[in-house]
Amino acid sequence: MARPDSEPREDVARFIEGMKLMKAGRCDEAVEKFRYAASTGKDRPMEHYALAVALYKSRRLDAAREEFERFLSMNPQDNRYVQQAKAALAAIEQQEAKPAPGKAEANPLAASADYRDAVEAYLRGDYEVALAGFREALSEIPRNKHILNNLGLTLLAMRRESEAVEAFEKAIEIDPDFLEALNNLGLAWTQYGSSKAREAFEKALEADPEFFDALVNLGSLCYREGNLPEARRLWEKACALKPDDPQVRRNLEVFR
Repeated sequence: MARPDSEPREDVARFIEGMKLMKAGRCDEAVEKFRYAASTGKDRPMEHYALAVALYKSRRLDAAREEFERFLSMNPQDNRYVQQAKAALAAIEQQEAKPAPGKAEANPLAASADYRDAVEAYLRGDYEVALAGFREALSEIPRNKHILNNLGLTLLAMRRESEAVEAFEKAIEIDPDFLEALNNLGLAWTQYGSSKAREAFEKALEADPEFFDALVNLGSLCYREGNLPEARRLWEKACALKPDDPQVRRNLEVFR
């Protein structure tokens, strides 16, 4: 009988080394380990997620964005990591935002170490640290809708739905058309088991009828409620916006 290999495959070994390096704060070195693992594990989304996180922690935001987008394109099954990747893409966009024409003030999120550290903690699933970090960032930059939205996402991941709802509602109070917070409020109400979820998703679609995430989530809500024609209509509209999105394509399979 052949003996099993006693050593892990090279790509697996590099991935494990990368995780150790990233935990030790040696993110530039971790990037190279994850890059090797990702190049040999093209059908394994988590290698790309880990590479994206290491790139984000190394402040290589353009490369991190590319890897988070690649991860999302690979049909990952764990919705927690999907949500975290989407939050990371939003955080990158916020940190790269430039002042409006005629205004010279710096982007406060780009300058906040507490905010960056909190996002990193959220991405690695260290929600207690992320929660403390976002709250500290709020003390530095009060009434910032993006910090409140990420605070809500962290609380939602911790199954603290009522507190998450409060954070999302505060973000919406600052900006009533803040699409991400409206959509996340709908997710919080869904997780809480409240009929208010529909209202939140519909408000997001009133502000932007082509807001992809709200189309998908309202479609899922309609499907669970047994309104299959409406679920199909919403998912088909979402699919027209993003024909290659794996989640929508998977959802529409039930009608074929």
